Amino acid sequence: MTIRHWKGPSGTTSQPKSGNWNKSNNWSPSGVPVGGDDVVLGGTSTYTLTLNISATPNLQSLTINDGSATLAIGSATLNVTGTSSTAINVTAGHITIAGGKINDAGGMALTSSSSSLSGWGSVAGSLSGNGTVTASGGTLNLTGTVNGPQLLIATAAGSDLKIDGTATPTGAIAISSANQTLEIGAAGSLTIGAAETVSAGHIQLDGGSLADASGIALSTGATLSGKGTVSAAVSGAGTITANGGILEFKNAVDGSGPTSSFQIANVAGSDLQFDSSVGATGIDPIVTFNGATGVLDLGSNLGTFQGVIANFASGDAIKVAGATSATLDSTGKVLSVFNGSTLQGTLTFTSSYTGDTFSVSNGTITVSVPAPPTVTVSNVINGPSDSNNASLNGFNAIPPDNALAVSATDVLMAENDAIEITNRSGTVLLSPEALSTFFSSVDSGYSLTDPRALVDPVTGNFIVTCDALTTNSSGAVTGSSVLYAISNSTDPTGGWTFGNVNTTYTINNVATWADQPTIASNGSYLDVTSAQFGVSSGQYVDNAVTIIPLSGGASTAYNLGNAADYRPVAVLGGDYFVGYTGNALSIMFNSNGSNTFTSASISLGSIDVGNGAYTAAQRGSSVLLDAGDGAVANAVYAKGYIYAVFEVIPPGSTQPAAHWVKIDASNNSLVAQGNITGPGGAAAFNPSIAVDANGDVLVNFTSSSSSMYPGAFAAVMPAGSSSFLAPVQYGSSNAPETATFGVTNNDIRWGDYSTAVADPSAANGFVVSNEIVPSAQSIFNNAPWATVTADITLSGGSSAAVVTASSTSTPTSSNTASVNLSPLTAATYTENHWIGGPATVASHDAANLPSFGPILGGGSSGFDRDPHSPASLGLLVDYMASAFADRSVGLMGTPMGDDPATAATPQLLTTSHG
Repeated sequence: MTIRHWKGPSGTTSQPKSGNWNKSNNWSPSGVPVGGDDVVLGGTSTYTLTLNISATPNLQSLTINDGSATLAIGSATLNVTGTSSTAINVTAGHITIAGGKINDAGGMALTSSSSSLSGWGSVAGSLSGNGTVTASGGTLNLTGTVNGPQLLIATAAGSDLKIDGTATPTGAIAISSANQTLEIGAAGSLTIGAAETVSAGHIQLDGGSLADASGIALSTGATLSGKGTVSAAVSGAGTITANGGILEFKNAVDGSGPTSSFQIANVAGSDLQFDSSVGATGIDPIVTFNGATGVLDLGSNLGTFQGVIANFASGDAIKVAGATSATLDSTGKVLSVFNGSTLQGTLTFTSSYTGDTFSVSNGTITVSVPAPPTVTVSNVINGPSDSNNASLNGFNAIPPDNALAVSATDVLMAENDAIEITNRSGTVLLSPEALSTFFSSVDSGYSLTDPRALVDPVTGNFIVTCDALTTNSSGAVTGSSVLYAISNSTDPTGGWTFGNVNTTYTINNVATWADQPTIASNGSYLDVTSAQFGVSSGQYVDNAVTIIPLSGGASTAYNLGNAADYRPVAVLGGDYFVGYTGNALSIMFNSNGSNTFTSASISLGSIDVGNGAYTAAQRGSSVLLDAGDGAVANAVYAKGYIYAVFEVIPPGSTQPAAHWVKIDASNNSLVAQGNITGPGGAAAFNPSIAVDANGDVLVNFTSSSSSMYPGAFAAVMPAGSSSFLAPVQYGSSNAPETATFGVTNNDIRWGDYSTAVADPSAANGFVVSNEIVPSAQSIFNNAPWATVTADITLSGGSSAAVVTASSTSTPTSSNTASVNLSPLTAATYTENHWIGGPATVASHDAANLPSFGPILGGGSSGFDRDPHSPASLGLLVDYMASAFADRSVGLMGTPMGDDPATAATPQLLTTSHG
């Protein structure tokens, strides 16, 4: 055994120099230390001895007594096997480590306050004295007994002081940076002798114990997590997480001050256990379950548990010693826990568990949460496409203006400018044929557009309408009619009765023509609402309703004013007309086709920051989709409520969303409303709404973005819920919508409608239809849209399990007025033209249908031009968007043209002839 003093290269034992361990001449006597040697770093100079070997032999002792000396262990291993508690004795000076290891069988004494150990690595052996131990740049793992030195954690990234032995520092361990972690290992025990405040950073327990008689305070942003035992009063606004085992708190938690956030991780075995009180009067910390395996163990302390529980779900458990039963209150948020008939206390939840079942077994409370209903898509039918226009009509048309009518056995689909009938499974009963062929008995050479369709809810007969425009030699619209067809039975392949109503009305001495007629039927009347445009000006004038008796009597028309673009909602004994006026709904009611209308304006709050004209990006093209406007898309009546859907730009967003509302028709009050967006918050537009016999609500819509082709989606809100399930996709596009026509200001027309109806053969289902793009545009298919129809079924599960919020209720105000007019008669030429002798689909099919080849010119054929433009006829591009863009007032705001006080007053409309 030899005592070897470090002198370094060209140094002396009294004035050592920096150098490497493995040089013989750096030692006195000469020679690298061997097993059993005593190593001394002395002198009075500033130097560093670098341990540049992988591991030292087993030294008897190491002494550092120069305050400016440093032993740099780095990633090497220092082995000292002397059994003295001061086998490593740092009376002055420093030891640094960077991933290495110190094996000290006896102990390390950091004798003076100027002696230190710092860095990261592992120290196996006891630590004593008055010096400092600092974890810096990584994990410094102390596996022995630590008694005396001050424990520090540097603010360098990743600095972690890990206690894997027993440590009893007299002072607090400063933790004030997110880079700092105090870790107590599985075998670790840390007892802090002063109040511990963690203003930032982390305390991590791996199964060991943490004690502090003076308490631990966690500030906002600070965390305590893992598994183990905490014997300290804990307070503050930090986050505490049980993770992977039992995290037990022996003392009171959150007895004063701000509340902590308690979490139970989604990791098997995570158990948060309280052995004392939690919270106090007015202090209610939230305990959140984050997975289906968590446990909250309250032992015998339910009476002093002031916490509130969130996300408790099937598979989670709450333990209360002695509990035998539990009862949920009427709100679904408070659970009373009993031992026999004795109330032990209550548990409070952040959300309602009404409809769920709580069970208690051996003091463990669990909940059975029913699964949410599932939404399935079936019977997908590929409907008419623009290729039908090329073959049947000799032109392309854009947009399709989707229409759908469904019975228990049949499906009728109509688009611009073709109609098709299948059975519910998609078997074709009427091959696609031109609207002009279908309506040939009442078509006087009109340009036909805007088909609509429905099944009358009383008779079960099919009804199809379309807008019929007359034009002059330059292509300007000079008048309009509504063509309609009513099946003579519930079989749409049988006989039909056809009619024609002139809708060229004079409003305020201005001749107007009708655009975008929309329909509703109640068994007695067919309501047709339309936007009226000046024949001379082409500007929007007012909204009108034409009421057509299904018995064949004379029709009557009224001016609904220009406060909104109204959609009809026919009910037995009357008709509602619903319009959106910008953050409010306007609802009018007409009883039995009379001349008496009541009107109400219902405030919806600040739901819309849009301007009423919307676009949406689409994948694969810089051309935007014309996403429509803010008008009500459609509205329905079900079980005393009116449901409507329209587009808005919600506050804080730049994308259109489908906004739905539910109105109590008995008092015109808002019941619920909300927004629906596409996947990942993509634009949702072109919506429609329906309510099935069970009371489930469906919103059908298109969604598109720069990373997604336009798709057809549907979202369902189960009856009894206030939230929609995640949307399902029933139609996909394979390309963007593009064409050589129908593009204005880089916007291409889309829609203008989707359709949703309740399935008449299933109380829990719907049938939906919308536009898609099946293939890329080419010279053979200039506007490659198609339509898709599908069944949407809601099955299984419980509405109580629907927790995704999509519904809000806004304090509502409404103004109601009633106008009683003298009986009015129809103007001379506003007739209901019945066609003598029923026609049949079979006779239409047998007609001489021309066969046209695909248009090859991509815009130069002479058939693919807008019939509303002054230039030409042929392509039926819906006119409404371009016309509304030029109107003196948009769809929202103070009505113009009529006195605002009387804008909703119905007026008799007369026919203008030129």
